[in-house]
Amino acid sequence: MCGICFMCGWSISAQMLQEQVLSCCSSLSNRGPDACAMTLVPITAEVVGLFEGCLLWLQGDQPTTQPLLDHRGNLLLWNGDILAGLQITKGMSDTQYISESLSTKEEADITSFLGNIKGPWALIYYQKHTQRLYFGRDVLGRHSLLWRLPSATSRVFLIASVCRQDDRVKEIPALGLYYVDFSVVNLAEEFTVNLIPWTHVAEETLLSMDSVINIKKHKISSCIQTRLNMCVPSIAIIENIKALPCSLDEENVKVLYLALEDDVANLLKILTNSIRRRVEKCPPKCRDCTNSTTKCVHTKVAVLFSGGLDSAMIALLLDSCLPESESVDLLNVAFPQKVPQNNRAKKLNTKKMSSSDDDSPRNYEVPDRISGRQCWHQLQELRPLRRWNFVEINVSSAELAEERESVIRHLVAPLTSVLDDSIGCALWFGGRGHGAVVGVPYTSPARVPILGRRRREFPQLTASVD
Repeated sequence: MCGICFMCGWSISAQMLQEQVLSCCSSLSNRGPDACAMTLVPITAEVVGLFEGCLLWLQGDQPTTQPLLDHRGNLLLWNGDILAGLQITKGMSDTQYISESLSTKEEADITSFLGNIKGPWALIYYQKHTQRLYFGRDVLGRHSLLWRLPSATSRVFLIASVCRQDDRVKEIPALGLYYVDFSVVNLAEEFTVNLIPWTHVAEETLLSMDSVINIKKHKISSCIQTRLNMCVPSIAIIENIKALPCSLDEENVKVLYLALEDDVANLLKILTNSIRRRVEKCPPKCRDCTNSTTKCVHTKVAVLFSGGLDSAMIALLLDSCLPESESVDLLNVAFPQKVPQNNRAKKLNTKKMSSSDDDSPRNYEVPDRISGRQCWHQLQELRPLRRWNFVEINVSSAELAEERESVIRHLVAPLTSVLDDSIGCALWFGGRGHGAVVGVPYTSPARVPILGRRRREFPQLTASVD
């Protein structure tokens, strides 16, 4: 996952653009620690575009620096992964493949090409000969992309993966492929963004869009199904299940399993293929060995691990997708538990408390730590040939407050709910990987952290762990 950014302004100097990008998008480099580059491109006589890309190397034999310029002068910023749908030459990065594929395409072919990608993505693509800037996200909106539209007080247009918290910055709706045609639009007058919507997007959703959005009549078809499959399990199986008693004894559990056996096997196959596609494309080096010429023997894949059903299943299925010689880091985050006290005891202890009080190991024996450790022991019994590193990540109250204020709130933005903050904090510290393994300080070098997303995805966090 990479950090990508485009900014342009009406009659604004290149230096001012660079200063503004540095001010509002300072976290871009955290998303892409392997390589960063910036390119300035004159779009019109009055508008200069700044393109910045920060690379997190996840595909290909070698990192591909962004923005990527092709032989026609087109520029690509790509934050995504082609996991299926298109055939890429082995060893080639998907960024290089997309750049070469788009270089000869016009609008209809561009939309068709993007619609065939299976995998999460966000993209910014400047086509020089048409002076069009295309941008958007995959049909499920799995990678973040934000924008700040021009206004009467600021003639600046910004698109970025991540941005400092700002009321003017909004998430770009994952409704299709957007483009700005700079040959007919400028930032000083009425600014218009065109949208070619996905076929599944309801008309009422499109009608509720900002007036600056011009909805095109033609649409993009996606190879990814967006509707819930209501045919699994079948009606006959559902009727059989209804006939079972509410409380299942051993015999009825067997009946239930036999009824769902084929569907369960199919689900496991799909989950396993999903994990295999991700790890098979992972570069053969951990984060610490990116520039090393020697063979990397460190952990390359980790699981954000609570010991719950989702993370336990991911770890177990991951075992079938990796060579036995590859270790796996199980990243388990714990925040200090709050010990209930009566009011009198609380008053007596207030003066005695210090920032080091929650550093005691017993204060981190929270439910996720206990279940995570139990599940780790079970994995060791079930798959004893693999080295499972149970990484205990203890986050003190002081560190939580500091990181939440200086980093996490900006990565979660524009989301602001308590639940957004809670999930964001867990993902941030888990992805960072600073902890201990059997009491010894350890930082996970894994390049790819895998997690089960029970509610929503925080792409802007899972990539910002460096």
